[in-house]
Amino acid sequence: MNPEPRLTRQPRGRVIAVMVAWNGRPFLETAIPSVLEALGEHGELLVVENGSTDGSFDFLRARFPDVAVLQTGENLGGAGGFSAGMRVALEDPECHHVWLLDNDILVEPGALEPLLDALSSAPDIAAAGSQLCLYDRPDTVQELGSRYTPWLGALEQQHAGRSRLPADASPREVDYLAACSLLIRSDILRQHGLFHEALFVFYDDVEWSLRVRRAGHRLLAVPASVVRHCYGGDRPTVPWREYYRKRNRCICLRLEPPRRGRLLALYFYLVYVSALAHYLARQGDPVLAGIYRQALDDFDNGRLGRRDIVRPATAPLPCPKRPAEPGRILRCRRAMPRPPGRHCSKPQLNASRASIDLAPTSPTVRRLPWSANATVGQQPTVTNCSDIAAADVGPTSPTPVANGCSLGCAWQRP
Repeated sequence: MNPEPRLTRQPRGRVIAVMVAWNGRPFLETAIPSVLEALGEHGELLVVENGSTDGSFDFLRARFPDVAVLQTGENLGGAGGFSAGMRVALEDPECHHVWLLDNDILVEPGALEPLLDALSSAPDIAAAGSQLCLYDRPDTVQELGSRYTPWLGALEQQHAGRSRLPADASPREVDYLAACSLLIRSDILRQHGLFHEALFVFYDDVEWSLRVRRAGHRLLAVPASVVRHCYGGDRPTVPWREYYRKRNRCICLRLEPPRRGRLLALYFYLVYVSALAHYLARQGDPVLAGIYRQALDDFDNGRLGRRDIVRPATAPLPCPKRPAEPGRILRCRRAMPRPPGRHCSKPQLNASRASIDLAPTSPTVRRLPWSANATVGQQPTVTNCSDIAAADVGPTSPTPVANGCSLGCAWQRP
């Protein structure tokens, strides 16, 4: 049984900052004072202590006794941690903005006001993000928002690696803003929901950004607001990171397909990851190959949430009929389902299956049409959603409800 979350006190204010902390005690000593200084009289800080094992909770209570802390009792990932914090923030009726922050950051003075000004500049602006600079090189930009390529599910970080933009530079519209420093209007969260907790980590803020933009809102990256971030983009390849990136990128392509081509973009990405896994296995990297295959298999079967990463001891045997060649599209798709009577096949999109419970995004619930036998972590599946057309998911989809899903599903097909 999962432990019950514990909240030391309800945060109050027009702006409530939500910082998710997981084993980040070395950063909290400097991160929290910088956030409190930036907040000033606008509001308060809520730290989501996400099941840390480094004594972060005791440190917070001793060093910052006046800061509200939500102790989740387990690691909910970035998606679950931020959603839990946003849910608490929205309990305050006076909260007009929620400011999402990582724990490995340093907020520069005056970072909040430019974000507030950006949100008030037009009614269709849903969120504003800071200019993210490197923690130890504050004159070098990590990103200023990102552009999204719908056919690849890829992100192009704007202004990355270049010199820091001056404070008088104009805000620019982008497709995606990182939750490292993201100010969101509370009415947008109430209307369009929170992060999908079943994503656990990576692509949770990407999916949310795309969801909000599809509803007609805009996102602004604001150079005048600067937050320094301990960026890990240049770290070596880590298997668990690769697993969540590949699996959740598939989910993002499924939920937010391009307007033209629709699921064809997902199909091409499945082919690419399957080919990459086969190539890595033949090149002597069975661990990463197995990670990619597990990501595809879990996506295909709807196994979401936090997952145990299986690391194979040896590489699986290659296809005996038509071996793979580097640089060519593979004929064999071991990670994908095969039709009967064939040894090798192209990946099959299981769009004929029913829906799965992607995650509650209180105050609304959104669901992903994919697998009838899916699980979210180890939780049972609920499959009642009227937003999924029978023509899209096949005859096994649940019967539509006249006024929407009986579970309150607010997801509309793109």
